[in-house]
Amino acid sequence: MSIKILAMVSLAVCSLSVDAKALTTKQANCSQTSGWCVVNCDPETVVVAGGCIMEPRTVGISLSYPSGDRQWACRPTARAKMQAYAICQ
Repeated sequence: MSIKILAMVSLAVCSLSVDAKALTTKQANCSQTSGWCVVNCDPETVVVAGGCIMEPRTVGISLSYPSGDRQWACRPTARAKMQAYAICQ
């Protein structure tokens, strides 16, 4: 009896386009808000990541997400000074 083994190999090749845009960081400062703090990317760029910083640090974040192709939105759990950040490309 003979046993035959078939092996398959998968190879992924990633490349960066020559005309790819560099990453930029945008920031919005919102003072004493209990609502939304949003930051926008420049025209012809898209948001790829983002985040929020609160003051005082004891205040939590109820929402932090991309709210569109070019915008990051943050919302605190209580009134706070907030900074919203977006990383754009």
